[in-house]
Amino acid sequence: MALIDQTLALEYGVPQTETLIVEDLEWTVTYQGGEPVPPEGLTRTVQWAPVRGATSVVLDGQTGETASIAPAIIIEDINTVSVDHFDKRAVIKNLEKKPYKQLTLRNLRRDNPDNPELTSFNDLRDASIRLLVATRETNQDEWVPLFSVPRVEKKGEIPPMLEGATFSNRILSFPYTLNSQIRISLVTQETLEDFDAVNMFLGQVSGKLNYVPTDVQLTLGESQLLWEMPGSFALSMPAGSVGVRVPIELALKNDLQAAIDENRDIETALTLTGGANSSVIFSFAQPSGAVLREHPDVLRTVIEGEDEPFEIEDDFDVEMPDSVVADLYVRYDGLRILEELSDMAPIVGTSTSGQVVRTTPVTRELPAEGLMNHDVAKIGLIGWSHEGCELDVQFTSRDGQLIGEAGRVTLIAEATPAIHWVDMPPRNRLDQAVHIQVSARSGQFFWVSQDHPLLRIVIRDPNPDPHDLFIDDTFIAQVPAEGIDIPGLSLPVHAFTGSTPGARPHLSSSLFLTVDFTALTLRYNR
Repeated sequence: MALIDQTLALEYGVPQTETLIVEDLEWTVTYQGGEPVPPEGLTRTVQWAPVRGATSVVLDGQTGETASIAPAIIIEDINTVSVDHFDKRAVIKNLEKKPYKQLTLRNLRRDNPDNPELTSFNDLRDASIRLLVATRETNQDEWVPLFSVPRVEKKGEIPPMLEGATFSNRILSFPYTLNSQIRISLVTQETLEDFDAVNMFLGQVSGKLNYVPTDVQLTLGESQLLWEMPGSFALSMPAGSVGVRVPIELALKNDLQAAIDENRDIETALTLTGGANSSVIFSFAQPSGAVLREHPDVLRTVIEGEDEPFEIEDDFDVEMPDSVVADLYVRYDGLRILEELSDMAPIVGTSTSGQVVRTTPVTRELPAEGLMNHDVAKIGLIGWSHEGCELDVQFTSRDGQLIGEAGRVTLIAEATPAIHWVDMPPRNRLDQAVHIQVSARSGQFFWVSQDHPLLRIVIRDPNPDPHDLFIDDTFIAQVPAEGIDIPGLSLPVHAFTGSTPGARPHLSSSLFLTVDFTALTLRYNR
């Protein structure tokens, strides 16, 4: 097989990237730098992993968000071209409308085999003869001269005519493909109107067909037309152009967004179609961006002495987000844990010991200065009651005298330790050292103890020092008495991962707080 002329692919400004050759006894097909377009089209799929509760997509534009399309050429070598000889001429009927770019003419002679073979422009010139190429669409049409080798030179005010074809080394090349019937003649005389065909002999003809893509369309999704080039793609392009770049960012974003809105998989596809024998260089970089889960409304969590789960309706995705941002507004509600006298509740599942509280009071002793000058609002008892009970909680002097009224709480039956808050009657600040005494009016209470019965104490404090706010033990902000308002706060991503159903991050602080998150946005990069 003869080597394919590598310049052919450049005639339409198409870069030469690769050559795929399929060989047969009668023909050879070469794809110059592209890939064939099948009847169903070439598809480039965009598929992003889903996110639970996703609300929108964003494209970051890093990949340019364009599809690049360039025409490639399918070159088909036909070793034997069917030719009819009549009326001193050779005719290629070309009923299949094949796009001939070159014809190789072997044993082309004038009159008979005894004359020398004509193989080039110089042979024709030296023999004072022209090779004339004419075409027509059907047998009923007139033949139209297109090319002459040598060309018809300028005559007076008439410019050169029938130029553009070349003839060298038996190869007759055309500046563009001929898709109609082709007639080859040997003629004499200098002007078109005086041409006189002479008898000719042509031994064998082979051909080179150049297929360029036609009727190319680019669609997105089911049927959204993004771009089309009717007719010949290559011939419709500006001179020197190597292809087109089709902007797809807006359409791509809208299609991916529609998938989220309709609760479908986050995917779409670009499909490029074309006419028969089309081949293109079709490239498309996978877009980069993110799937967002957005919560524009206020998400409020009230912290009252214990860790509180983040208030949100739906579970988080098992995938960890790449970033979490929200506007944070925190209001201090006037109460805080007195940390120096408050105990930590035991970890759920660990063994516990303690004291059983019945009608006989059980006392938790406090340091002499422990509650001096504090206004106690709540006392949290750590324990449980198997059958339910009613408890009284009172302050006592260090010698056991009752001080003020008791706080009272009724507990339901439980099987695990918890913090049970008792509202203490309003009073002014304590002006003496006190202990805390607990007794059961009914039932009994198991009061967890570690060296002493465990409890937590809440005091009224209108102007505390700033205290830390945590989310899952990660510091996120320091809260003063006047509260805080922080827009665009970055939050720890690990706290917003739904590793188990119902998993929520927990907020905690020694202050009693109302915590509002707005414009919460979880970003999952793609």
